[in-house]
Amino acid sequence: MLSKDSLRRKNFKPDDFFVSSTANKMGFVNYPPKSNELNIITCLMSTADMMQEIRDLLGKPVIINSAYRSKKVNDAVGSKDYSQHRQGLACDFVSPKFGTPLEIMKFLHSKGFIADQCLMEGSWLHISRKLSKEVMGKNPNRMMYGTFLPNSKGRRVFKAI
Repeated sequence: MLSKDSLRRKNFKPDDFFVSSTANKMGFVNYPPKSNELNIITCLMSTADMMQEIRDLLGKPVIINSAYRSKKVNDAVGSKDYSQHRQGLACDFVSPKFGTPLEIMKFLHSKGFIADQCLMEGSWLHISRKLSKEVMGKNPNRMMYGTFLPNSKGRRVFKAI
């Protein structure tokens, strides 16, 4: 049976995928409700595999800042309800011993790492990967590597690397 322990990987423990400094600061529980726990764990298993792939490629420690986000945490950080973090399909991370988020993104891109989004967001990298169309019924991964920058009107516009 699926449980939180299903997220254990060589270099990650299950709690790594529920970490949230915002939740800690505000006293929120950052864990899915029982009614959606199995769906979130299933998606997080894919995210855990993706993060282990990244760790293996980088050959350096990876620190997860945020993976799954409960609604309360997601709202507190000002993210949209459709954020892939809400589904357990996204992860924000750093790897200071490897390099900057830009260096990590360029490296993953050069390796042809499959991602839906690989975006620089401040001092960390956001990465997500959609599950297969058979599992999720969604479009394939978009391979978006880059960042969003404000244009002359202050609107965020995607800029590829």
